Amino acid sequence: MFAYVDPAWAQAQSYTLEGRVIEADTDRALPGANVQVEATTFGTATREDGGFSLSVRLAPGTYTLRVSFVGYRTEQQSITLDDQQTVSVGTVALEPGVAGLEEVVV
Repeated sequence: MFAYVDPAWAQAQSYTLEGRVIEADTDRALPGANVQVEATTFGTATREDGGFSLSVRLAPGTYTLRVSFVGYRTEQQSITLDDQQTVSVGTVALEPGVAGLEEVVV
């Protein structure tokens, strides 16, 4: 019997990414913000306090963490996964987005 193991998966390690998402103008927590590692299926939503803990299984290397929330500009942050199992990404501050909508007169 022959079993194929993808080399990238064989090198994958378990990591936990931790951080907090806030509104830049007020330092208010943003519960329900989306946090994901780009080009993967790993993602989560922030808790009521804006905090998150995301468990991933990836090969060591550099990845892009994408943080988004409706009505705010998306932030991207580079993260490096190496020999530390828990990686703190710190506080991510999202700026309110510009809707770009025109006034409607009724």
